[in-house]
Amino acid sequence: MREFLEGEVTLTELSPSEKLDALYEFILELPDRIERKRVYSLFPKMSKYQIDRVIKILSFSDILATPYGYVVKTDKAKEIERRGLLSTDFEEAPLWIRKFIGRKAIKVEIFIGSDSITGYNVHYNYLRREYTLRDDEGNLMKRFRELGIAVTFSIETEGHQVLVCEICAWTFVPRMHPNRMDNVIDNLAKFCNDVMRVYFGIPIETETIKAGVEYLSDECELPIREATFTIDKVIWEEAKCEIEYSHLKYAYTLREGEIERILTRAEVTPRRISVLRSEFYRRHPTLSPVVPPRSRQASLISFR
Repeated sequence: MREFLEGEVTLTELSPSEKLDALYEFILELPDRIERKRVYSLFPKMSKYQIDRVIKILSFSDILATPYGYVVKTDKAKEIERRGLLSTDFEEAPLWIRKFIGRKAIKVEIFIGSDSITGYNVHYNYLRREYTLRDDEGNLMKRFRELGIAVTFSIETEGHQVLVCEICAWTFVPRMHPNRMDNVIDNLAKFCNDVMRVYFGIPIETETIKAGVEYLSDECELPIREATFTIDKVIWEEAKCEIEYSHLKYAYTLREGEIERILTRAEVTPRRISVLRSEFYRRHPTLSPVVPPRSRQASLISFR
């Protein structure tokens, strides 16, 4: 179980046999006697909490001794090195250790969605309080602590004078449990709605032809239909909203009994608006920047 020593999994995520393999690998990596503070440098990818937990389990099982400031292998540990670690080596250990060793693996990652940059699956590890990227086989591709969330809208009004908009509002949430992300999404949607009403007098709810949510493992160039947005890292509760827009003019004719729309004028270069959430609501104090939690109010727009 090198994955354990590499800090990729915790003991809680392992089956009983995998726990034994992981603890055995840990024992093999230790010298017979070492200063405790140096143990952490032996396993640089494991957290201090993980290392202390392993030392506690092994010392309470008489496999390691911990005289002041040191970690020392016992005769039992040296025997284990020769023949492997068995569940019977914990028969004299406290009940909580025996129960822990025999406990089934516990899933500690919650699926969030697909990363729009790589296509890998985004998960939240609630023990580590960090995000992971995994391929379809479950292999770990990346760990990171700040997840980007982007809310997007495509708008096209009707009539002779047509407004076409691509809207994107985004933020990065550090170590946030997925249960809280719906409220961030709703607040980003409200931010877009308020910006559209102030700049164009248009309610997003009635003019949107497409809406979506993107999850991002890093900063990127995010294409939305014909527009591309440069997603930089703004940390929640800050957010950024950008709108790329252009005006089109149509004429309508009747041909063979059917109404046909003909484009008569189009802006060659779309224009763009960019605004930060804090600055926007400071300039418009009559607008509230906060949406109540979804349990008390339906989502502004259904994204799923």
